[in-house]
Amino acid sequence: KEISALTSSLNTLRTLTERHFGSPANSLTEELERLIPKKYDTRKRAVVCALVGLDGDNPLTLEEVAACQHPPMTRERIRQIALPFYEKLTSQRNQLAWLNKALAWLDSASPCTEAEAEWTLLNIGIVTSPLRVATLLKLAARIGIEHAITVHMGLVLNQEIVPTLEKVVSAAHKMSSHWGFADWDELKAPLGKYAALFRQLVPGATWIGSSDRYFVFLEAENSLANRLARILQIAPELSLQQAYTAAFRDPRVDAARLPEELFPAFCAAWPWCAVDNGLIRANGVLPSAGNSHEDMIVTIGRKFGRLVTRQEDLWQARAVGIR
Repeated sequence: KEISALTSSLNTLRTLTERHFGSPANSLTEELERLIPKKYDTRKRAVVCALVGLDGDNPLTLEEVAACQHPPMTRERIRQIALPFYEKLTSQRNQLAWLNKALAWLDSASPCTEAEAEWTLLNIGIVTSPLRVATLLKLAARIGIEHAITVHMGLVLNQEIVPTLEKVVSAAHKMSSHWGFADWDELKAPLGKYAALFRQLVPGATWIGSSDRYFVFLEAENSLANRLARILQIAPELSLQQAYTAAFRDPRVDAARLPEELFPAFCAAWPWCAVDNGLIRANGVLPSAGNSHEDMIVTIGRKFGRLVTRQEDLWQARAVGIR
């Protein structure tokens, strides 16, 4: 009897609470949709969804939402439409249980890719329609919910790791520029548990062949690629062995840092270099890498079309400014 009476009291309390506050939302999607004024027509609801990101896309700015309206709306009109939503969002800040639950899950799940996080939020029922992580973070920022989550380079991360990631990327660029390639084994230590995940997402990285260790940045300065381009300017086709020997004769690069078996894959990574049957050849227009004095002397010698004396070679070299 006591249990029955207690159950009855709880049910009565739940009924009264729901009448006053409304029934609890069943997901973050429902929780946010309730903040949109019920009187809004389809167009106004679409404006709020696009601005906040409730349509599954990244949140847009007032200007971006205004620009895609037909007929057009002003930035101020978009702001006015969204204002009731934001006012309710702020006033109900302490009642947004699902938003806080989503933020807590993201914090526990990091590091992970943004796509993985969004798929899992949907799969475990925190949201019932696709919602970007960027939307959650924008809403949290709007109402001042503190958290340590950020999205960086396609990853959902704890903010504390971001400076380390940026230092690793900077070091990778310097290594690639100086040696011609970056070595992940020399870079990954500071990343700890993030290393395996971040290796796949280094921005701008092209991994050499099937290697999971060496990579280059094709759009950045690269000493070994410059050396290879100069070699192909002088000899448009030569064996890989000759190219390897010539490329690593330059003191700025070190053959011990890149296994010889990966050199063909390094060459093939550049669109202006073709590799075929043990040969490499210039493929289209070579980049302007600038000639070293050594390259220019070889070019001068080729122009004679015959054996030349040392004195002839020196005279020609001085004529073009080589001392």
